[in-house]
Amino acid sequence: KGVLMINLPNGRYIKGRIFKEKYKFYSPENVGLQHYFYYSPSNLKTLLEQNDYKVLMENDSIHSALDKVRLSKEFTSIAQKI
Repeated sequence: KGVLMINLPNGRYIKGRIFKEKYKFYSPENVGLQHYFYYSPSNLKTLLEQNDYKVLMENDSIHSALDKVRLSKEFTSIAQKI
């Protein structure tokens, strides 16, 4: 009956996509030390739903607005097992 809260770097963040070698979450020398996979709100929602979670909140309003123009560095999802 609990909830799962996930806060991750946003794989859609434009600086990270354009300047990967300068963006700390994409740093080639740190591959696997910080993150093995990079998620966006949409592909994390798909992953959660495929594993029987209901997404209760994909993002807060500030991050959602920034994500539309790919300026959100991170995002939060809250889900509950169904």
